[in-house]
Amino acid sequence: MQRISVVFKIDKTGHVTDIKTLAPHPKLQEEAERVVNIIPDMQPGKQRNIPVGVIYSLPIIFKIQN
Repeated sequence: MQRISVVFKIDKTGHVTDIKTLAPHPKLQEEAERVVNIIPDMQPGKQRNIPVGVIYSLPIIFKIQN
């Protein structure tokens, strides 16, 4: 089992941006980024009724089989 740490931002328009991954292998890093890129648009966070970007941290666990 491989744990990949992914940090990304949902900007004030609801799009996923600024994806950063930390993985033990480049292929796992590419796959984690691919998965995060297919997240549909979301509602942005709001502060005093003004849309703002929100940073998320998402651990992804891949089960690797030989």
